[in-house]
Amino acid sequence: MSRQGTKLKKQNRLKELWRRYRKNPAAMIGLAFVLILIACVLFGDVIAPYKTATGQNIRARLQGPSAAHFFGTDEFGRDVFARVVHGARASLALGVMTTLVALSVGGVLGAVAGYFGGRIDDIIMRLMDVLTSIPSLLLSLAIVSALGAGIRNLIIAITISRVPAFVRIVRSAVLSIVDQEFIEAAKAGGTSDTRIIVRHVIPNAVGPIIVQATMSISMLILQAAGLSFLGMGVQPPRPEWGAMLNDAREFMRVAPHLMIFPGMAIVLSALSFNLMGDGLRDALDPKLKS
Repeated sequence: MSRQGTKLKKQNRLKELWRRYRKNPAAMIGLAFVLILIACVLFGDVIAPYKTATGQNIRARLQGPSAAHFFGTDEFGRDVFARVVHGARASLALGVMTTLVALSVGGVLGAVAGYFGGRIDDIIMRLMDVLTSIPSLLLSLAIVSALGAGIRNLIIAITISRVPAFVRIVRSAVLSIVDQEFIEAAKAGGTSDTRIIVRHVIPNAVGPIIVQATMSISMLILQAAGLSFLGMGVQPPRPEWGAMLNDAREFMRVAPHLMIFPGMAIVLSALSFNLMGDGLRDALDPKLKS
């Protein structure tokens, strides 16, 4: 098949995928909110200047929502709307970055375990069993406590806790195709194991990986917010939704808006990525749709 024919075939597949995805209203709502989040990340300074998210104005402290401050102000007079908008950068960046790193590490380990099997598979999977036996939030908290608070250590901790999920999903996908005829033909033709994994095995397992990665972002946003809420994540004065919830605890009665808006941002973000993941799952494999 010519390059042009291959390109046309891929375009037709993408069009069919988009057509199936659009049939799911909930998935479209999730996609719309994710696009809003991306807009907040890219154009946050245009939507709300960063100085209003960090600059203090004691005379305007603890004001409720108004035309001047859509989400009100916090105990330092900072604009909560601006903090929520700029907090999207930290929360979304943490969710996406940790997912990509966990996917890279877990994808390689899962592909190696599923392709080679035997003792290599046993060693990798027993190590994953050890990590899985510890609740992810507790494991992340222990790692951050050992390494110290900060974004870099937070990424390391969350990534380690999420790697086993990707190892299992990639291993499962590889096992389903590793014995097929085109893999045997590639081996008989003298193709190296590394080339077979990279060129044949992983591309044929990309569907489940994409769905798992999308849903993983929502879980990692929640996990990062939880660690920041405990004071082990993003450090002030940088705005982050979990840290904002922690700061709002002592003002729950007098200024509930301090907790409502960052809390809604966390819930809606996690829900949106979950809805996207459900939509992608149904679009990639309509037989799974109930």
